Parts: sequence; C-alpha cells; structure tokens
Amino acid sequence: MLRTPREMAGEAWLNLCDMIEKHAELRADEIALVAPRKSWLNYINPFHQKYEYLSFYELHSRIQLYAKTMVAEGISAGDRVLVFIPPSFHFSSIVFALFKIAAVPVLIDPGMGVDNLLNCIEKVKAKYLIGIAKIHHLKAFKSRYFKSIEKSFVIDGRALNAISFEKRSLQVSSHPDIQSVSVNPQQLGAILFTSGGTGTPKGVLYTQEIFYRQALKLKQMFELNPMEIDYPCFPLFSLFTLSLGMKNCIPNLDASAPAQCDGKTLVKEMISHQVTFAAGSPAIFMKVADYCERKKITLPSLRCLIVFGAPVSVSLHQRFQKILPHGKLYTPYGATECLPVSCISSTTILQETASLTQKGLGVCVGYPAPNVQIQILADAEIAVKSDTVTLGYFENEEASCKVRFKDQQGQTWHKMGDVGKLDEYGRLWFYGRKNHCFELNHQLYYSAQVEAIFNEHPAVFRSALVKLSDRPAVVIERVDHLTDLPAGEWEDFLAELLNIAKDHNHTKAIKDFFLHPSFPVDARHNIKIDREKLSEWAQSQ
Repeated sequence: MLRTPREMAGEAWLNLCDMIEKHAELRADEIALVAPRKSWLNYINPFHQKYEYLSFYELHSRIQLYAKTMVAEGISAGDRVLVFIPPSFHFSSIVFALFKIAAVPVLIDPGMGVDNLLNCIEKVKAKYLIGIAKIHHLKAFKSRYFKSIEKSFVIDGRALNAISFEKRSLQVSSHPDIQSVSVNPQQLGAILFTSGGTGTPKGVLYTQEIFYRQALKLKQMFELNPMEIDYPCFPLFSLFTLSLGMKNCIPNLDASAPAQCDGKTLVKEMISHQVTFAAGSPAIFMKVADYCERKKITLPSLRCLIVFGAPVSVSLHQRFQKILPHGKLYTPYGATECLPVSCISSTTILQETASLTQKGLGVCVGYPAPNVQIQILADAEIAVKSDTVTLGYFENEEASCKVRFKDQQGQTWHKMGDVGKLDEYGRLWFYGRKNHCFELNHQLYYSAQVEAIFNEHPAVFRSALVKLSDRPAVVIERVDHLTDLPAGEWEDFLAELLNIAKDHNHTKAIKDFFLHPSFPVDARHNIKIDREKLSEWAQSQ
C-alpha cells in the first residue's frame, strides 16, 4: 500500500503533496503530465498536434514555486480560493500547491450555467481567485457576486484588477522552500460543488484524508500502479492518479462540454499515448465507440475504462467488449458526497445482469467498494457508511442533516438520494433517483426500471419517466431526434410502444407518450436528464 512519509512515521495526519514529493524523489525523471500544446497552427492542421511534458520532479518544483507565490501573496491555511482553470499543468500544480499550504481550493463546474455559477461563487465567500482570463472578465461584469474576493490572480495573459500569477512566481523563485503544512484528518481540504444536474448545486466539504482514501480505494479496485497511463476525461480523477504516481495524459477536449468532444481526436490520443486507464462520462465514450466502430479500430493498450455519471446502457458495454481486446469497461456507482460506493465490470453485466436490466428490473451497479457498507431503508432509499463519506455541505446544515443519520452504534450513514435493492449476492441494484420515482393507483414507478423497457426499441435513443397530474407518461428522444412524424408513422410507433408497455406489470398502465428533440441534460456528464424541466415540458404538451 502506498503510504505518505508522515503515515510511515506513525503520525495521524497527512498532506497530499507528500505523495507527489515521494514520487519526485523515487522517479524524478519519469513523466507525470502530458498536455496538448496550444498553438494557432493547430487550427490550420489539427492532425499534427504537439504535446508538452512535465516530469514528477518538474511537477514537484512547480508545486513548490506556486506554494511560495501563494504564501508571499498572503494565502494561508484555511483560506478559501476559487480555482477556475481548465485541465492543464497549471490546474494540477495550483491545486496541489493549495493542498501543500492547507488552503482550501473551491472547484465549481463552469458548465452548470451562469446563474448557478454566480450563486455558488457568492455563497462560498472565497478570499482569493486564481483563474484564466475568462473568469476575470465575468468578475468585471458581475462584480457583486465576487465581493468577498480580496485578491485575484490570472494565469494566462492579462485581466483587469488581476495579478499575473506567472510573473509573481518569477519574483519569489529565490525564496526558501516551503514545508507542507500539517493537516488534521478532519480539517477542511477542499470544496467541490455538485453540478446541479439533480437539484440545486451544493458545496461538498472534503478533507485531504478523504481524497487520499479515495485514491487508495481506486488503487485497490482497479489494481493501479505507477506504470499505468491515465487519460482523465473527468479532471478530478487526475488528482487521484497523480497521487498514485501514474502518468497523466490530459485529453484534448473541453471538460465543461464533454458531449461536444471529437471521438477521432480522443481515439488518436489514447492510441499514441498507449493509455491503460481512462475515466469519464458515457457521453464521451459513446463518441469514442462511434469512431472506433466506424473505422474498425480497437484500443489494445486500454486495460480499464471507467464510465460513470449516469446508468450505462447495455449496448455500450457490448460495444466496448469488441473495442477493448485486453480490457474491461467498469461502471462505478457513487456521488460527489461519497465516492466510490460500488462497482461492476462489463463482463459481469453481460454474463449475469444485462437480461434482467432489459426486462425492467433495474441496473446492477455491483458489489460494495472496500470498507463500504450499504443498507436499503424502508422507502427503498440507498444508504451508505464509508470512510470516504464527506463532511456535509458548505453552510447548509439543513441539507446536511437531511442526508445523514446515525445508527444504534452512533455510526453516521449517508443517504444517496437514490432507490434500489441489494440482491441475494450482496450486489446493489439502482432503480433511479428517489425524487424521480412515484406511486400512482397503488403502483410504484421507478425511472430506471420503466425506461429500460422502452429503451429497447431500436428507434429510441433514450426515454424518461414523468408524472402528469394523475397518470404516468414517458417522454421519448428518438435516435433520429424527429418529433413531427407523419400521422401513419406516429401511429405505428405509438402502437409499438404500447405493445411493449403491456408486457410488463410496471409499465402496462402507461398510455401517454411524447416526442422530444433533445433531452435537457447536466453540464458535467452530459447524460443526467433534467427531469424537472422535462416534466414541466410534458405537462405543457
């Protein structure tokens, strides 16, 4: 097991930067980060992308330099710092530098929409802002949301009322090195805002110890080692894998709009970098699968593909079974508040559970992760006890209390907000979000169970269960995205859906169907359906 120097000394606290320092000592010249080099030439010939590299020694040196810069500018332990930097050398170095001095990075998904973004910025009351010029432009126009900010830093070029972080770093380069600050296991380490895809965005309170334990769980679950090459399509995964000493190849995609990625670019990068481990949303890897199938390409080096953020279709598992000749697709289950909870592989799904999912019995999300206990409450809600359950929500005690309870032994459990069951083998099954499920006329309607039935129709891209005033209904997004079918074609399609519905007890009462051109989805994973919007739309129809 990988341990920090302080743990090896028998001390009860740690600093995540100890992990990077250890790798810098043992493997100084090995590559830690690879990133696409930004150049105007890429627009002329995007197929000749150049890359830049950072060794573990260089990464550690950057972290040290940036930590000195932060201290020189007055940032200290416990200070909340807004970080708005896309995946890059800067992102990893600055976040770890904040960890080093025990400041608190605040990470807010910029794709959640401007209104939600500004509300989160105002709510968190950070003292400092470090980011690209774009966030400083927003600050100039929406200054009242940033009124808590005492000092701002820009990492690329210039911005109004912002200090150049790079120039300031050059000025302090000769300052004495900084030792990592002692971090208590219960000390706040970071604030990560949920995307708001299933409700109002909330700031989740992390300790550095939780990040560390998450990294160790991932190491154990997927047998990770420093020889692995990671391709983190979800940027936060890079914090885990860098801590484990893995080489990180930063994908050439816009992390705030993953569904807009180019499958060809991603496939080319994964092959050229000989990626062994990759993680991201289904929206990304559907694009990858499309390109691989179109060009009859496989990904021979990819050993573990981790897809998460929403239930993964059986068809995607089937597609990647052919694309990964030496690997598997895994679908871990969890949430920002507790990650990971459980996990299952494509092999288990296709051999044991896929047929049950297609019959509408739910989605199997696997066995509990190490040191995780799961129970199903009386209302079928999933509750979890784990050493990676976070501290709660930032300045939202009411929301924190709603999702926490103590058992008879005084142990804290976290309610996931999802419903499901544990089967006779101890595997967890997901039925849907609790607030997306309902009861009508003594019949329970679970979203994942209902939608799986209609998703089997070849013309259906995806479906969504919604509740009208007095009856259930299903909204359909077709593969062709058409909504205005000729009368005869619509009647035939409707008859097919009704015929599918009548074959199952939990769908036979559904008689209402609507066609929608493109479901509203969350920004982070581009896969979670905004059912509130969809339900309002269906009511208006």
